[in-house]
Amino acid sequence: MTGVRKLTPSQQWALSDKPAHEALVSESDFIAAQNVSAKCRPVDGASRTYRLAGLLRCGTCGRSMESQSSHGNPAYRCRHGHTSAHTVAMRKDRNLYLRENVILGWILAQLPTLTSRDAGIREEIARLQENRNAANLIAFLRAHNVVVECRAMNISLEPGREMSIIVRSPANAPEMGEGIPRQRKQKRGIV
Repeated sequence: MTGVRKLTPSQQWALSDKPAHEALVSESDFIAAQNVSAKCRPVDGASRTYRLAGLLRCGTCGRSMESQSSHGNPAYRCRHGHTSAHTVAMRKDRNLYLRENVILGWILAQLPTLTSRDAGIREEIARLQENRNAANLIAFLRAHNVVVECRAMNISLEPGREMSIIVRSPANAPEMGEGIPRQRKQKRGIV
């Protein structure tokens, strides 16, 4: 009996040359239904751009933060590995929700904490501090694998593996609250 494998009923059906029953929908309708995306789309049908996707990590649990829309604005969240099936009482830490403009303001405030042994990178950091251009800042973070670790009231910048970027102590950095857009406080129990 070696080499002979017994097939399950579903495997036998898959090998059948003739259909088991008449098709409920046409093949073209079936293919069209398979191509429909189940992702939520905005009411206006436009796609959203999340510029910081892939750069943000939750400071509480270490997970990558998820992109989402908040009142039509790009935002990011971390539910610390919990789904809606878990009750709020089961969670130790509250969910983290931050708008993109708030995170960008915090990153700009943290720029003075970055330095490098490479003179070219130091000049680039100085230009970013001077110009405060979000697109250039994000490109810089991606190019140097800098991870933004987010918490409810602040962020920290973590250098990439190649260590071309060095993060100094934020003691000399400007206060986090200066010139940063306010985040709306969320009511307890409402997510």
